[in-house]
Amino acid sequence: MKMKVVTILILTALCASSYASDRISEGLVTRNKVNGRLEFIHKKLSAADLDTGTPLTEEVKNHVKKLSAPDDVIAALVDEKIGGAGNETYNALPMNPSAREIWKNKVIDVTYNYLKEHNSEEVMFMLIPFYENMSTSRPYGFAVFIMKLTKSNAQLVKAYIPNPLKSVSETISPYIYSTGNLFNVERKNETLHIVGVGFDKSPVERVEAASKSVRLSDLTTGTDLDEFSKKHTESLAGNEPYVPGLLLSQKLGGKGDDPYNVVPMTPKALEAFKTRVEVPVLEYFKDPANKHERVAMTVIVMYADYASTRPVGFIVLCKQSPNNSAYIPNQ
Repeated sequence: MKMKVVTILILTALCASSYASDRISEGLVTRNKVNGRLEFIHKKLSAADLDTGTPLTEEVKNHVKKLSAPDDVIAALVDEKIGGAGNETYNALPMNPSAREIWKNKVIDVTYNYLKEHNSEEVMFMLIPFYENMSTSRPYGFAVFIMKLTKSNAQLVKAYIPNPLKSVSETISPYIYSTGNLFNVERKNETLHIVGVGFDKSPVERVEAASKSVRLSDLTTGTDLDEFSKKHTESLAGNEPYVPGLLLSQKLGGKGDDPYNVVPMTPKALEAFKTRVEVPVLEYFKDPANKHERVAMTVIVMYADYASTRPVGFIVLCKQSPNNSAYIPNQ
């Protein structure tokens, strides 16, 4: 699987009429048209970018202060160490001090050191901030993917980093790991699953992402869970309680007899998929004006580390969902 497939999945799912995209050097920045908040950064990086960026300007810092909560710190997203532009308002957001420390140590420094050691390679930096609703401008969390643009088909960093108010929590528990041996599984119903097996060559496969372009005609093509998928899900769940959950809903054409589409979920996560993804898409297709339209959906599965098989959460990208993107915990 080429890494550009993952990029296309995310870009397609985040393409909404309420967004405005601007080209930047070797990348793209997407903002909300209504309030101007950042929705997505996508930028190619190489060793040539190292130590070429600029520090955040006072103008940018003052802009971010208006978005900040008490005790937040202002953080550059594409840091100057990896070529970030300090004079661009899209490139800074408020962070919990603990989140900022994790960002520096586990994202920026890891990227910098990798490119320093592999100076002929390139990586793709992709960032998605998550917001409570369409009017808020301080993110409650961040998803970040640093993808190696090589034949190794690996992600140097795959992470979800919570960004709570410091008054709520001074310490946070992010999920950050690397992936390897990724490959894609395509189905006839325009469904794509991205699957990996971990660095330790474990025979247990796990799904890393699922994507589908949903049409009105798909709403009657979903299938029920079969015994194989149920058994497979049980093998992934470990000892914790769970229910089998579909990444791509049966009511949206998802297949319950596809083991790559079924993972262990908590009842709360399953309900969140229904209310935040399934119901809005079904409502969208009730409008006759949308009968020829398509809805791009991508679900990125997060794990505790590179070898776990029970998901800890899900990143959902769908322009018909509230806020267009969301993180759904699975604990």
